[in-house]
Amino acid sequence: MENSATFVKNSFHTVTGKAFLLQSEGKHYARLEDFYTDNGPDLYVYLVKNNTGKPQNSEEFVSLGRLKATKGNQNYEIPTGTDLSQIQSITIWC
Repeated sequence: MENSATFVKNSFHTVTGKAFLLQSEGKHYARLEDFYTDNGPDLYVYLVKNNTGKPQNSEEFVSLGRLKATKGNQNYEIPTGTDLSQIQSITIWC
């Protein structure tokens, strides 16, 4: 399985690069490639269950943890049991 999308500016910060959902050795990952974002306080990576990239409540997102770096390629393991058919966007949120 592999799906990909390009980041779009949805706020005041620049975010560029591509995001992929992929599977490797039985685990699912969100991969950021050629990624760049402005630095900010407490940046996290979220899988979001709507196409706006803005979670409306705690039921609409899955946290993948703190952003590892503001630039470069990086992988985030998706928690087991996450229903990927409901995921419509990946967002960087503070």
